[in-house]
Amino acid sequence: YELTMYESQGSDEKQINDAKAFIARVQDGNGILYVDPNNAPNAAVIADLCEEAGIYWNTTWSYADGIYPMDYQYYVMHETADNVQGAYETAKAMFESFETPGKGKVVAIQGMLSNDASIDREKGWKKALAEYPDVELLDIQPSDWSPQKGLTLIQTWLSKYGDQIDGVLVANDTVAMAVAEGLRAEGLNGKIKVVGFDGIDDVLPMIKDGDILATYGSNPYIQAGYGLAYTYAALKGDIVPGDLDASKRMIQTKGVLISSDTLADYIAEFVDSKPVYDYSD
Repeated sequence: YELTMYESQGSDEKQINDAKAFIARVQDGNGILYVDPNNAPNAAVIADLCEEAGIYWNTTWSYADGIYPMDYQYYVMHETADNVQGAYETAKAMFESFETPGKGKVVAIQGMLSNDASIDREKGWKKALAEYPDVELLDIQPSDWSPQKGLTLIQTWLSKYGDQIDGVLVANDTVAMAVAEGLRAEGLNGKIKVVGFDGIDDVLPMIKDGDILATYGSNPYIQAGYGLAYTYAALKGDIVPGDLDASKRMIQTKGVLISSDTLADYIAEFVDSKPVYDYSD
C-alpha cells in the first residue's frame, strides 16, 4: 500500500486540485481517500468527483450541509470527535479555575467561520456559558486557524480590556499556543487562563508549565483509524455502504479532556505508547 499525504495549506482550491490529482493517479478505483475538508463546501465538490470516478472516500471534522454519505454510493462515512462536548468540557474547566469559580470575563477565538469543527466548538462554549451566567463573553472573533491572527487578537484585546480578561477560549491548539506566548510577553501567562482544542504534542509541556490550562484530545487513533478502516472495508467489499444505516455512516468519536490533572495519564497512553484497537472490528 502506498500512502500519499496532501496538505491544503488553508486553500480550498489546492485541496480540490489535490483530490483531482489523487483520483487521476488511481487505476480502476483501487484507492481510498480520507479528507479533512478545509471548508465544509469542499466536501460537496469532492463527493461528486469521487462518485464519478468510483473512489471510496470519507470525511472527518467537516461535511457539507445537506451532503450526506447516505445519499452516495462511494461516500462511505463521516466521522469526527465530538466538538461540542470537547469545547464544553474545556470551557467548564476554565470557568471553574477562576479566582471566584464560575465568575469572570472571557474572550473567544474561533477557527474558520464556515468550518464545522469551529462552528461546533463555538456551540460547546455557548452551552457552557449558558450554564455559567456569571461568566461574561466580552468578544468573539475568527482566527482562520492562524496563530498570527490569534496573537494579534489577544494583543488587541489586552489593549482594549486590560485586566478585565480572565480567560481566552481558543478553537485550536496552535492558536492557543500563540495566545499563551502573547500573554507571556506581557507577564500574564498562567494568570489569564487559556484553553485550546486538539491535544497536539507541542501543547502538552505548556499545560505542564501552567501556560495553558487545558485542551481536548480527539484521539486520532480512533478517529482516523476507524475512518480509514471503514473506507478500506468498502474497497475490499467487506461492507456495502448502502446497506448500513445512518448511525453507522455519521459517527462521533470520544475524546479526552487534557489538563494538569489528566496530563500524565494522557502522555502515558497516547504519547509514550500507542493505544491498540482492532480496526477489523
